[in-house]
Amino acid sequence: MHTKSKKLTWSNANLQNSAERNALFQQEEKKAGQRVKQAFNKLKSQGVVDEHGNLLSNELPKDMQQNSQCDFGG
Repeated sequence: MHTKSKKLTWSNANLQNSAERNALFQQEEKKAGQRVKQAFNKLKSQGVVDEHGNLLSNELPKDMQQNSQCDFGG
């Protein structure tokens, strides 16, 4: 018989129960891994890093360079 398990969140998980705590941690690690992959793919598609995660340029954008005329109000 298959029973549907509740979706674990930090507010409803029983952290005193080791099985439930471990399930929550595994769930959160999986979501974190997905966010890291998304961020990496975005940086790769923008040409910031290569497929190995190496930075492709050390040059600052023009608006951040020392001789920039940009004023950020600070």
